[in-house]
Amino acid sequence: MKAPMRGEISPNSHTIATWLTHKRVRLQSIQTQFHLTNTTMKKSFLAGPSKWSALSVAAALLAGSLFSAQATIDPMTVSAGDVRQTSAVLWAHSAVPGRVCLEYSTDLIFGTGVQSITLKERDALVPVKAPLSGLTPATTYYYRATGPEATASGKFSTAPELGTLAGLHFGVSGDERGELAPYPSVRNAAGSNLDFFLQFGDNIYADFPSPDVPLAQCRTLADFRLKTNEVYSTRFGLNTLADLRSSTAILATIDDHEVTDNFAGAARRTSDPRFIDDTGLLISDTETFHHGLRAFHEYHPVENVRYGDTGNYTTAHGSKIIDSTLMAAMRRPFSSTHAPSAARSFRR
Repeated sequence: MKAPMRGEISPNSHTIATWLTHKRVRLQSIQTQFHLTNTTMKKSFLAGPSKWSALSVAAALLAGSLFSAQATIDPMTVSAGDVRQTSAVLWAHSAVPGRVCLEYSTDLIFGTGVQSITLKERDALVPVKAPLSGLTPATTYYYRATGPEATASGKFSTAPELGTLAGLHFGVSGDERGELAPYPSVRNAAGSNLDFFLQFGDNIYADFPSPDVPLAQCRTLADFRLKTNEVYSTRFGLNTLADLRSSTAILATIDDHEVTDNFAGAARRTSDPRFIDDTGLLISDTETFHHGLRAFHEYHPVENVRYGDTGNYTTAHGSKIIDSTLMAAMRRPFSSTHAPSAARSFRR
């Protein structure tokens, strides 16, 4: 099945949200683009509706630059991901460290069939997550996370049995820079009853300054955690990604900006001056690379799966940032040459 894409692809500048219904094909593509300085703002909608008020953005500019406004850590946020026919991963982030109780059930009011898992969040910047198994295919599950001071809830639906013709309704987004939050282009996705939403890489820009991490490049694990937390926190009273991630099953993968622009993981560390101060033979052996991937895993409801002994030194025992349901594999960690720009790759 092919469907035309509306709008234009413009990587590295704004979030692009697309969702597709298959049965009767319906394609919507919304792009919201901001060009900002301290005193000017331009906003353009290339397609589709938005509930974001230009007046609210203008008011924020008058009060101070969007680029100087830091995110607010939410009391509790939740998500579910890597959802298959009988398994899923639950994720929760409490602003206050301590015991987090995850409960899930097919009963909206949690009156019957409640299963629970208790985890310990030891650091306010390190979320918790747990794998679920033994689920029923084509079933909606409700879940909630209760921490020391807050509770949040969400839902997801498992995939139908293999061979079932059930249609598909999903969304895709990528390229979230911290200073451009709260991403109004995906505000209406949470209410679109999607089967899943694919976070298709560049979920942070570790190589671009933002209010919470005003550095040209994240280096430490703390840098990467703060940068990722910024994307998923409330800004100007709105958290569109938290709304989306609690209402819809998530599939997530990396591109390059989770580490740095256009890196080649299987290239020698000394071939790229940005990694000279790191250690390791390959770029994928460096501290910067491992910190970036660790923060990605911590902040997304994905399984922590690793390749076994593949017989290839570039992939053996490496992180498998891939969901077999969709096969959303990214080449960055295993590329031995620097890839062309995203725009050129897309045109080909």
